Amino acid sequence: MDANIVKELLSSHSKEGLVKITVETTVNAPIDMVWKAWNTPEDIEGWNAASEDWQTTSSKVDLKVGGKFSYRMEAKDGSRGFDFAGEYTEVVKDKLIQYDLDNGRSVKIEFQTDGNSVKIIETFDAETSNDPELQRAGWQAILVNFKRHVESKSPSQNKSSRIKKDGEASYMKTAIEQFIESKVLPEYRPIIDKFRNLIKREFSDLKEEMRGGTEKYYGVPVYRNIRIIISVSPNKQGITFSFSDGKMINDKYSLLEGKGKKSLNLRISKIEDFDDEVFRYYIEQAIKIDNEK
Repeated sequence: MDANIVKELLSSHSKEGLVKITVETTVNAPIDMVWKAWNTPEDIEGWNAASEDWQTTSSKVDLKVGGKFSYRMEAKDGSRGFDFAGEYTEVVKDKLIQYDLDNGRSVKIEFQTDGNSVKIIETFDAETSNDPELQRAGWQAILVNFKRHVESKSPSQNKSSRIKKDGEASYMKTAIEQFIESKVLPEYRPIIDKFRNLIKREFSDLKEEMRGGTEKYYGVPVYRNIRIIISVSPNKQGITFSFSDGKMINDKYSLLEGKGKKSLNLRISKIEDFDDEVFRYYIEQAIKIDNEK
């Protein structure tokens, strides 16, 4: 989705003459899990994106009437970014959240519990710069992303499980392995393999997980310290390693690039260009920066 359109869909100004748009989904998970994932910064950074080329790099939540929230949303290529922010006007635990955005538009989210599933109904003031159906599609994509994020949190969905079949041991592939097989061109898979081996060998405290993904766009692998510090995105030209706080890294190799407010990218197209020492240098700094926040 075009970066300008994503920004306008979520942050455009002017409340005058606005119509209301409603999107909804049903999440197959208990309300406590749904409520937590909707309002916890670490979770928000895992699902709040309208398309695979956008990400939420940081978020702050003060969930109470009069409390403020802010999500920093950036294009993964570092070309655009903006703050999606506002103030809560009503909060009823496990049932209702209402807030006003900084641009004056209002949003209402209802949580309707039915056993171990929750129907989420989100109603927002449309802006005037884009077609209402385009706005509906963007907000619906984020809601679908949320559903997948919550429903994928079961350990059986994210960890390898050994299965006995015809007397032989076989393995269920992790979500990361499935991603590599289906989304990464064969010539670039050794790059990701080398990166993952470095993480496992020297930075085993980092958590590897999948983030994002909608019915139209796939998610990407991310690596979390306290917050997400690295995301990995494949394309036809190679692999992009995005450092969430790249702007704060002392880049003695001058390899990081991008125009984001915070993030910078390291692009690798050939396995021989992957240098453990270089990546170790960047990762160590990324961890240190995250720990000091």
